[in-house]
Amino acid sequence: MSTDKLVTLLAMYKENPLAFIRDVIGASPTDQQIDLILAAVGENSRVAVKSCTSSGKTAVLAWLTLFFLICYPDCKMLVTAPTASQLFRVFRSELLLWHGRMNPLFKPFYNIMNDNCYIEGKKGTQMCSWITGSSDNKENFAGLHASKVVIMIDEASALPKEIFDTLYGTLSSGDTSFILVSNPVRAEGAFYDLFADKVTGWSRFTFTAHQSPNVDKVWIKEVEEYYGIASDFYKMRVLGEFPTLSEAQFFSAGVIDEAMQRQLMPREYQNYQRILGCDVARFGNDSCVIADRQGPKLHNLVSFKGIDTVTFTEKILEYYQSNSYSAVAVDGIGVGSGVVDQLKRFDIPVLDINVSSPSTQQKTFYNLRSELYGEVRDWISNASLPYHPQLRSDLVGINYSYNNKLQIILESKRDMKKRGQDSPDYSDALALTFAINTLSYSPMRYKPRQVVKSSYLWA
Repeated sequence: MSTDKLVTLLAMYKENPLAFIRDVIGASPTDQQIDLILAAVGENSRVAVKSCTSSGKTAVLAWLTLFFLICYPDCKMLVTAPTASQLFRVFRSELLLWHGRMNPLFKPFYNIMNDNCYIEGKKGTQMCSWITGSSDNKENFAGLHASKVVIMIDEASALPKEIFDTLYGTLSSGDTSFILVSNPVRAEGAFYDLFADKVTGWSRFTFTAHQSPNVDKVWIKEVEEYYGIASDFYKMRVLGEFPTLSEAQFFSAGVIDEAMQRQLMPREYQNYQRILGCDVARFGNDSCVIADRQGPKLHNLVSFKGIDTVTFTEKILEYYQSNSYSAVAVDGIGVGSGVVDQLKRFDIPVLDINVSSPSTQQKTFYNLRSELYGEVRDWISNASLPYHPQLRSDLVGINYSYNNKLQIILESKRDMKKRGQDSPDYSDALALTFAINTLSYSPMRYKPRQVVKSSYLWA
């Protein structure tokens, strides 16, 4: 194909992106996808889409990447998501898939690398990069300058607000497009606000499973029967709506369900310290629990009923010796003190945690227990949990309120049991893993926690 003919053809496709997607990429967009495409290609477009499962929203981002790069001679693009898994396992794989299906005349123009894609010979001017949306990468999001700037966010509901704000700040001049798509997993944050506050200048869409030919209607019926149409899972996965969180409920069931389905690649957690959290119980209906966490991944939960502190100490030692752990955090109040004392005899890096002691963030949390659970709540939106019904029940069952100092205070275990809720042994063990680098959390030896510096979002 001659250069003049190619220029003419690309000029035609620039005015008709649907023709490019159908003719060149070989895709057949659904009506929902067409709405997103047409809104996204407008000048200075601002688009937000909350979507059900399997609507093909990430496929649209891949199509738009291929379209913008070749049809706009001076185009810089950035794609981000809260996790590397979403970017590399999902978005990049989708991009490779559709690039492989392209018209052979156009396919050679694209160079798809590990973390970017560019037009042959135009790496400086027609290029798309993808960067994980963590706070540690904040400085990498600034400085996009081109005649056409396109920023696309996948799974935007879980993106940290500071990253959203940084990206929004780069769109101050020129022809810029800001495109956000996500399953609506959080009823808070920047993505939620775009729908709740009805910010002007934005095109907003809701993709429902009922209107998508990509979603199996039998599956919709199964979800309806299993979870119920009033459940958060049904709202998010089928209706594309935000979850409903009761005023007293500390964790959203929808966010927990998302975390129990989320898969992370080893490189997303393997550089973190591995920590054990141990919640101690003795006989009765409560369980002794060991939680094994490494950064954003909860590897395992192990529980024991009806054992004494000596036996539980032996179980912890066996688990500790099975891998390399930086610390073992034990609830040292009451019966737990015996476990702490025994572990110290074996030269184990044990942390004696008193969760009733003051918080290190006293403007926000009443005590350490509330603070640790607050960190779990922030962490869980991008974390990977094993499927564990009792952990889910523990987290969903925790209520909170504010005291007269406007500090967050969690419901006591005694009050939870009064309303029929089990003791949150599993979630307590998980929360203890966030108490690393304490010396002692007793009122007599209170010291602020040290923040563990990391190249990732989680400590």
